Amino acid sequence: MDSRAPPPGRPCGAGGRRAMNAANRERGFTLMEVMTYIAVLGVMTTVAWFAYYACVAHSLDLLRNVDDITRSVKAGERWREDVRRASAPLRMAEGALHIPQAEGEVVYAFSGSAVTRRGPGDPAPKPFLAEVKVSHMERDAGKSVASWRWEIELLSRRRARLRPLFTFRAVPTVAGAR
Repeated sequence: MDSRAPPPGRPCGAGGRRAMNAANRERGFTLMEVMTYIAVLGVMTTVAWFAYYACVAHSLDLLRNVDDITRSVKAGERWREDVRRASAPLRMAEGALHIPQAEGEVVYAFSGSAVTRRGPGDPAPKPFLAEVKVSHMERDAGKSVASWRWEIELLSRRRARLRPLFTFRAVPTVAGAR
């Protein structure tokens, strides 16, 4: 065999075998580069998943807060309507607010972690506002107008910067009910 004969296979290009190997090295990826790219992709994917789950958790907390605010405001508006419809003076007895109306008496009471309401014709109190930490109803004697105030604090699901506090005020429309 001739030592000057080209090796078997395809013939070398214009620059010879050395030029072909240099061109191939510049075009391809090494195994280390591929492993590095996979590791970087894994880290970026992990960070993205943590960010996604944090956003989902905060979104659910926001929905719960909106629900708490909505049900508290609806309860407060119902309480204000009952106070405005009073036909005689309101009275506190045994920790419950008694509101006499033309149709009968409405009673609001707080026990455990819920506020209950017994309307005219109801045989037993019904749950009115759940998950309440503190509920306090009292007469507010102002200089010119006497009103009633209801302060509630809802139970917190976790430690928060702001406590869920709500205050509602109502003035009975009948002069004798004040």
